Amino acid sequence: MDDLTKRWKTLSLSNKESNTLALTKNNQSEEYVLIAKFFTKRNVCIDAVAKTFKTLWRTSYDFGIRDAGDNHLLFVFELESDIIKVLMREPWSFDRHLVVLTRYDGITPMEKVDFSQTKFWVQIHNLPFSWLTSDVAMEIGDTLGEVIKSNNVSEMIGGNFIRIRLAIDTSQPLCRGRSICFDDSTQGFVSFKYKRLPNFCYLCEMFSHDDKDYSLWRQSKGSLKVDDQQFRQWLHATQFNPLRKTVVDVKGFRSNAPSRHQGNLSSSLISNVSPREPSYCVKPVSESVGVVRSTSTDFEKMMELSPVKLDS
Repeated sequence: MDDLTKRWKTLSLSNKESNTLALTKNNQSEEYVLIAKFFTKRNVCIDAVAKTFKTLWRTSYDFGIRDAGDNHLLFVFELESDIIKVLMREPWSFDRHLVVLTRYDGITPMEKVDFSQTKFWVQIHNLPFSWLTSDVAMEIGDTLGEVIKSNNVSEMIGGNFIRIRLAIDTSQPLCRGRSICFDDSTQGFVSFKYKRLPNFCYLCEMFSHDDKDYSLWRQSKGSLKVDDQQFRQWLHATQFNPLRKTVVDVKGFRSNAPSRHQGNLSSSLISNVSPREPSYCVKPVSESVGVVRSTSTDFEKMMELSPVKLDS
């Protein structure tokens, strides 16, 4: 059928075959569709996929799954907001293999759908303290892929590292790090770690196959060792909880200006702590002794008060 669809312009059509039928637009489906490519050599079981993603996605309304062939599936949603929620939480995997999702218009031929990008949180390690800023994260991220700007910049700070959300090109090997020049005389190397990184080839860093499917591995007949792998488990990022505070700014009693530490970690990267202003109080010991109250701003004046004499 596919071959006939591609070759029909070169065929001699009968009168019935060449009589064009204009379809009614009202009969066109108005459903919201994602198309998925499963990066695995194994056949995908649609029932197992349904059971897995029902639990992971927790959509508000129902969704259906249709087999599109060659490990491609169509996910048909009743609500567009469910699609948006699924795409915002990329990357996804099934049986530890990458699953790339993209919106589908229902018209584009399957072979022309682009599955070359998916989104990852990438951690950037080994940066000096003074370079742990959101601007540096954006600058380095631009060299890896399309930067997805975060509404909450505090998500980019992990204490001793910074992180950035990127649209990564899945048709290219993953990047392990980047050589960095900090100034005219200082250079270094920063390493990258990827959150929720699925299976990939440790020999060539591609998502499309595992180590044992790589041509170099097959040619070696199993003689390659772990030391021959250019990529290893250290590319997997440890679990990061943005709700857990790793950076806190404590303001002084005399200063209302922004902390200088915010300049180092970017203006919005710190979870500010606003300590409650203490109230200092001297309780009366008799009716002739009044109460002295002061905030921290006039605390010194209170300390300069002359001693109160008690009536005998």
